[in-house]
Amino acid sequence: MREAKYTSCRGRSSDLEISCDRGEIKRAIGLLVNGKAAGQDGILAEAIKADMDTLTDMLYSLLGKIWLEEVVPADSGRLDT
Repeated sequence: MREAKYTSCRGRSSDLEISCDRGEIKRAIGLLVNGKAAGQDGILAEAIKADMDTLTDMLYSLLGKIWLEEVVPADSGRLDT
């Protein structure tokens, strides 16, 4: 996996300071309930948990980028179109 440009969720946005770490993201993924129907994205909890380390790194980079740039990416590739 290539090194992400954004390596921290710590931001300077407004007067807020947010800090998240990979452990917090892993814990949130671990709370997903297996055996439930997929959500709007069509991804089952089991699939998300299958490679938790890679997904954690990807989410950490994405959340850091969103925080620093103060822009949420547009919804792309929705399954219900």
